[in-house]
Amino acid sequence: MAGIKHDIFYTPERKPSVDVVIKKSNLTGENYASVVSKKIDMKSLIKSAAEHSKLNIDFNTIFFAAMVLGEEMMKYFENGYTIELLDFGELSPEMRGKVKPTDTPLMLQKQLEPSFKPSKKTKEAVENLTINKVRDVALQHTIYYVADFYQRQMRKTLTNPDLVFISGKGIKLSEKEPYCYAAKVSKDFEKSFKCLPEKSEWKKVCVLASYPSRLIARFNELEEGFYVLILHSPYSAGGKKLKQEVEIVSDVFEIKRS
Repeated sequence: MAGIKHDIFYTPERKPSVDVVIKKSNLTGENYASVVSKKIDMKSLIKSAAEHSKLNIDFNTIFFAAMVLGEEMMKYFENGYTIELLDFGELSPEMRGKVKPTDTPLMLQKQLEPSFKPSKKTKEAVENLTINKVRDVALQHTIYYVADFYQRQMRKTLTNPDLVFISGKGIKLSEKEPYCYAAKVSKDFEKSFKCLPEKSEWKKVCVLASYPSRLIARFNELEEGFYVLILHSPYSAGGKKLKQEVEIVSDVFEIKRS
């Protein structure tokens, strides 16, 4: 209403809200978002129900009833029943993935997963939520730095490097192709649009050890100059196999030979 000041005598009603975090993968360059919602456990819910109950039911009574109900629900669910979760929706076993006519019962059993079908009331509850805060983009795959294996303080400039330590996130390489590439670039390459040189000009680098957050490689064959490191990882930051490889490019670092 126009003219009303938001002071101590008037506080606008707070709408239910959630925070959203935007995550970015190098697969297609597209962002995707996930909800960062607050969590509440069953004991807290029962305590709140006991405090607000108009029937004066104590905590122990509600807790015992909830435990018995939960055990009965799980017993029926384990026997293949669909469970109706009051106003929330239905929980049921479901088949996921493609099924071939030649699949055996044992193979099909591995594709069984729990599925939740929300009710109309649950969908309306989500529609009433507002977005409170959008958090910064969190890269799923990135190279933090390239450093000398024996002198980790040498990062931007590596003098006579042999073994090199590569720190990052989601940089584990394929076991079939345990190598990365070094591409020679100009000194101000970071300020450009990162148009990489032709792939024929990339130099293959042997990787001796590969982990999700670090690599150990041999740089003894690289000549002086400015480089970026290029990795191709088939794994997500959490270690799951991706449908297509991710290309990860480092910042510029310099190699000096004396």
